This record gives sequence, C-alpha cells and structure tokens, in this order.
Amino acid sequence: MSNRYEKLLKENQALKKQIIELKAIDAKRLEADNLLLVQRNIAVSLGSASDLTDVLDQVLEAIFQTNGIDCGGVHLADKERGGFTLVSHKRLSRRFIDLISFYAADSPQAIQAKSGKPIYGFYPDIFLVSDKELKKDNLCGAAIVPVDYLGGVVAILNLVSKTYDEIPGNTRTAVETIAAQIGGIINRVRIEEDRERLIKELKDALEKVKTLSGLIPICANCKSIRDDKGYWHQVEEYLLEHADVLFSHGICDECAKKLYPNLMSENE
Repeated sequence: MSNRYEKLLKENQALKKQIIELKAIDAKRLEADNLLLVQRNIAVSLGSASDLTDVLDQVLEAIFQTNGIDCGGVHLADKERGGFTLVSHKRLSRRFIDLISFYAADSPQAIQAKSGKPIYGFYPDIFLVSDKELKKDNLCGAAIVPVDYLGGVVAILNLVSKTYDEIPGNTRTAVETIAAQIGGIINRVRIEEDRERLIKELKDALEKVKTLSGLIPICANCKSIRDDKGYWHQVEEYLLEHADVLFSHGICDECAKKLYPNLMSENE
C-alpha cells in the first residue's frame, strides 16, 4: 500500500510539473502571438499614415498592449538644436513631461540613445529624479529605447511601468522589436511633412509674385490700389503687404516747389 501511494504521489508530481511546463509554453506562445498582432497592427495602421503626431500616438498605444508598460513618450531628433524633443506622450504627469521635454545633445539620455543601446532600470536612476518626485508619480521600472534608421537615431522611446521595478524581459523584446519596425515609418512621414511644408512655402511665394505681376487696379486721381476683395489701399500699404519691400520717404522736386515755394526759390 505504501509503495502504491508513493508511486501515485510521484505520478501526480510529474503531472503537475508537466502542467506547469505546458502553461509556461502556452504563455510564451500567447506573448509571441500578441507581439505578432501588435506588429501587424502597426504595419497596417501606419503604412499609409501622413501625420507624425498621429503616428507616434499609435506607436505608444501599441506599446501599451505589452506587459507592464503603463505610460510613456516619444522624442524626435531635433536637427536644429542637436538633441531630442518630446513630441508625443500619453498618461504622463505634467511634472514628468516638463522633466523630459527636451534632451540636450550632451545629456546622459541622448548620449546613451546615440550609442544605439537601450537603457533599462529603476525610474529615478534613468531619469535622474529624487525619491520625493518618485513618490508623487508612483512610477517604478523605466526604459529609454533608441529608434534607429540607416545607422542614425531618429527617435527615442521613453517608457515607464507602474507595476514592475524592472521592465520584464519579454516586454523588452517586444519594445525593441517595435522600435526596429518604426524607424523607417518615422523617417518617411518626416520627409513627407517637410515636402508639404516646402510646397506650401513655394505656393505662397508664387502667389505673391502672381499678385504683383498681374493687372493692378489703381485710382487715376489719388493713386490708391484696389485689392482682390475690393478694398482700396495706399500704394505703400499695398506693396508692404504684397511684396518684400521697405519704403524710404522723401520729397520730389515738383512737390517741394508746391509745398515750400519760398525755400525752393531761394535755392534756385
């Protein structure tokens, strides 16, 4: 009887072990399936996106589907200032937004990001905040993940957990996979936005040229100019608005004779 009991006990323990192993395998499979779903959703939703802020907002929402990431923001490379500017953020306090609104080129975060290696750790260690500030925001684990495109860092993902002191390993893999996926998308949308801006500037410049090169209605008496809305303006006012000119006022000889006849007769 004792031997039979021990045998059953061992069999039960073996079954329990198998169940635990199967659950672990199933959990990993679900994580992998979820990551594939997130990647597919990003590819579908961002493939034709044209608004950069909308793109980054969708990226953050996708990352929030991973385990343990509760809030975060995205910095874009700032060509003019040389650092990284916070462009999109979700679920962050105003205090935290002010803290990370801009990473100067020589800041620890920017230097680390430019190395191409992500940073994981405890929130106050990564973002250099005091324990007092930490308690106010109730934040724990954090990550700074660079987004690379053709060897250059185009963006930085700043992610924070309110439940884990360290970002879980499976979540790190998911976030880094997403970061590798979106570099090209961000670069494409930025180029498209720059192109649209340049086209608008060109259209505005051509419109001004067109306005000044066309037929301009001018009063035969007072020399005021009528605009395309039917309003009359002095010549100076009209040209200041429609051309890149400045005026220097003086008096011609004929007007000087009319206004100052005595002075002009003496000079003659």
